[in-house]
Amino acid sequence: MPEWLDSKSYETIEQQRHNYNLQRERKWDVKFGEGTTKKLTKGRQMKRWFRKGVPLKYRKRGWMTISGAKILMDNNEGLYQRLVEEGKNQVTKHTLAIDKDLHRTFPENAEFTIDEKVLEYKQYHPNEPLNEEDLPLIVAQMRRILGALAVYVPTVGYCQGLNYLCGMILLILREEESSFWLLYTIIKHLTPTYHTEGFAAMTRDQAILNDLLKIKDATLYEHFVKQGVSVELISINWFITLFIDQLPLETALRIWDSVIYEGEKILFRVMLALFKKHRTELLAAKGAMLFLVCKHMAEKELDPTALLTLGFGIKLKRSQLRNLRSKHTSKN
Repeated sequence: MPEWLDSKSYETIEQQRHNYNLQRERKWDVKFGEGTTKKLTKGRQMKRWFRKGVPLKYRKRGWMTISGAKILMDNNEGLYQRLVEEGKNQVTKHTLAIDKDLHRTFPENAEFTIDEKVLEYKQYHPNEPLNEEDLPLIVAQMRRILGALAVYVPTVGYCQGLNYLCGMILLILREEESSFWLLYTIIKHLTPTYHTEGFAAMTRDQAILNDLLKIKDATLYEHFVKQGVSVELISINWFITLFIDQLPLETALRIWDSVIYEGEKILFRVMLALFKKHRTELLAAKGAMLFLVCKHMAEKELDPTALLTLGFGIKLKRSQLRNLRSKHTSKN
């Protein structure tokens, strides 16, 4: 339970969320449950259903199918295992960077806890790769997936944030090869070129967020400028981890449902919704306090439906994003 919330309020929120999720699950059971023949296909109704949240037991099937990752996996039978074997035979800067980040992934989750003796040995032997036999199952899977990805997409290799994306996908899908293909689909098709050396595309989209805030709320934008607080700096972790370590888990997963269906446009909607929802608090804060409010405001979003409803109500067209991207790309 968050420190800033009393137990009674938290229990009320949890009960409301449980009831909502149960209602959504029952609707999915009727449409796509055992004994039904309905297929998951893109369309207006499916978009609404993803926006309202994919029930946990349908997320693997829903994310893999709607993202296109299932087709990629089926069309590339055996490729993942070959990439894993190729990655095992290499000790590169990516291998060592992956090993360095493994223990930093969800440190409060026992499934990701690496033995202290293994970490101590790594500290004194930084140029030696970890032995997978010394790692928890999910961490060994994550290591193989990230290593295979570095081989398959050398333009990405390995960079900060991929460990969080991979870890979260594994927690939901619970299957290694499927998780590899979904991670690949996210970074190559849904949030294209965010995770590359130098983060050029991410830096561009941070500048676009700054532009959008100026367009949507000039008063708040000017407040940030006057206080010397950078919107780009505030949003960097939002982009890098797709909110995974910034928002409460249930809220982050609901955002991922929509990202899987609609792509990175959802990220801008959510970020603008955060600014809009916390506008009064942000305008009242000055200097370093403004930065702290920005840093912690996402942690308070325990109601994903309220946040997403606000975000979907913000007018934002893909053509507007394309024009802003063209503007910032030409600057470079």
